Formats: sequence, C-alpha cells, structure tokens
Amino acid sequence: MKAITINHRPEIGGLSKDVQLADVPKPEPKSRDVLVKVQASTINIDDLHVVEGTFFGGLPIGPKPSSAKPVIHGTDLSGIVEKIGPKITRFKVGDEVFGIHSL
Repeated sequence: MKAITINHRPEIGGLSKDVQLADVPKPEPKSRDVLVKVQASTINIDDLHVVEGTFFGGLPIGPKPSSAKPVIHGTDLSGIVEKIGPKITRFKVGDEVFGIHSL
C-alpha cells in the first residue's frame, strides 16, 4: 500500500521537506484491531510535535523513524472498514468510520 512516510526526525519546521510517498506493507489487524482503508487524514499539531521532537518542551517521544522502519503520521482519519479482528463486534467490513490512529 502507499503511505506518506518520514525516515528521520526533521529539523523544527522542516517536515514538509522530509515527507515521501512510499510502498509499505499492509498491516494485518490483531484480535481487537480494525483495518481502515483511509480516505482522508490530517497531520495536526500533535503529529508535528512528536515528529520534530518538540512535544512537551522537546521530549523525543513516539517511534524513532529510520529508513528501515519509516514512520507514518496522520493521527486523524476517515475511511472504510476493510478488515476486522476476531474480537470486533461493533464494526463490520464496509462501515464508514472516522477516528484516531493508534500505534
């Protein structure tokens, strides 16, 4: 699948120069996961702080991006449920959803 990724921490204010479109493996939902085919997403201020390492005054939290394991940001999303884990009962394949991506 295609995703917008980063593979290193950008300089403060430099995220737009460091994003790239990449092929990444499609995730397989675990027992309590929902796989959503994303139709729309955002990069909000919290994403920027985590990526740039400026969250809570400069705490480098979140996954550390690398070329071997790039980070896909975009916390807020909307789309269509593509696959569900076996313990999911509230959603079904084809449902239109919106929510927050969790790692």
